[in-house]
Amino acid sequence: MSRLARAFLYSLTALVVGCGEFIVDDQDFSDNRRTLDITNDNAEAYLWSSYQSIFSPLYFARLNEMLDARDFKGVQVGGYTCPGGGSAVVNFPNASGVRYEESDAFSINYTACFNDAGAQLNGEVSGKYKETEGYNKTFATDLTVAQCITNLELDEKIDAGRYELIDDQASNLIFDKQGARLFVRYMEQDPQDDQLAIEKRVEELSLDQIAVVVNRSTTDFDSSFEEDGARIFVVEDGVQEQIDCAYYEREIDLDLQDLIVDIDDNTHELSGKLALKNSMGREVGVSSRQDRVYSLSGDFTSVLSKGNFREDHSIKDFEWRIEYGPTSQSTWALSFSAELTNQNDGVIFEAFSSTGSPLRGAFDLSVPNLGILSVSGKDDDGVAMNVLNSAGVTFAIQSDGDINGDGRVDLTAPNFNVAWNDFLDRNFVRPPVENIIR
Repeated sequence: MSRLARAFLYSLTALVVGCGEFIVDDQDFSDNRRTLDITNDNAEAYLWSSYQSIFSPLYFARLNEMLDARDFKGVQVGGYTCPGGGSAVVNFPNASGVRYEESDAFSINYTACFNDAGAQLNGEVSGKYKETEGYNKTFATDLTVAQCITNLELDEKIDAGRYELIDDQASNLIFDKQGARLFVRYMEQDPQDDQLAIEKRVEELSLDQIAVVVNRSTTDFDSSFEEDGARIFVVEDGVQEQIDCAYYEREIDLDLQDLIVDIDDNTHELSGKLALKNSMGREVGVSSRQDRVYSLSGDFTSVLSKGNFREDHSIKDFEWRIEYGPTSQSTWALSFSAELTNQNDGVIFEAFSSTGSPLRGAFDLSVPNLGILSVSGKDDDGVAMNVLNSAGVTFAIQSDGDINGDGRVDLTAPNFNVAWNDFLDRNFVRPPVENIIR
């Protein structure tokens, strides 16, 4: 079980939703080493700190969009003009479209660079490729059939010049093994009878032949993407294997060197080393140009400033996963967990924060519209916010652990709603102490 999965089991995630309320069960935390004393008065502030120190800077920095020259409109080395103004100096080992391998290193230095998410970036990000998987080592989102076959040769899946290429387009493709022969049949529906299929083309292979068999897309002749209807097979020893040409996964060691992320009136300064994995294709189903997944793990520091307010966060055992849906849906879903040490006005506390249910949102919104974020402190102290929509959130506070002795933490204030704008501006409700025995 991953650390993220374990964190979910022990975080504030057992929700009972009904009558406009939700209860959070945190009984597994009764013997933890965390020192944060959550009260009705400070609970919202600590959730705000968790949201702003972890979610906001990493979501808006878009670390997964600074990994190769393609992310910078093909600029390999030199200056780059950012989408919303400002600039960056990039240094990548390969030009756009060239394959990446283990140990390839890169760096980006930002100067007042406004990215597509509306954040202003300053500082440096550097990285080194640890591993790449899949045939798509250029991380292309417009991979052609010809490029796919070239990648198969480069990865020695097939030997150049020693295979048969069978290339056509039909509504169906059948591999028919008969004794020592394999027949590749391209089939079409009979125009006279929709219950029958007719053979458009047949190719015969011996079992010792190696072949690449292509069934082209009807909508995009050159595309190798299955989402467009293309299917590509490698045949060896009479057995066909469908190839996912678009799939890739890359693992990169990232080094954040005082990366400053300004969002609205909040300034976030990030430093630390993170492991990043980024994939497209197999992990999320049929290869798609839009479906992208990336995860981050490691330790880092997050310094948060808002006017005269400042907090220093040390974030340990951090795990983060975000999935971007198809462009047509323009959605994302994000989960994370982390141990936090916070220093504010000389007071240091330790806490744990996680998404009890993934935060979800849309690209055109600056806040999530679904999900649960929680913070747990000493003993059974805890607070959680349930994201209702893009307008507001609901809070549940348990600051005194198990009050009635039934083995579950109890609410110490009624659940209450807060508008997103008020929460982000630190206009907190701070409900009075009210032990609610259930």
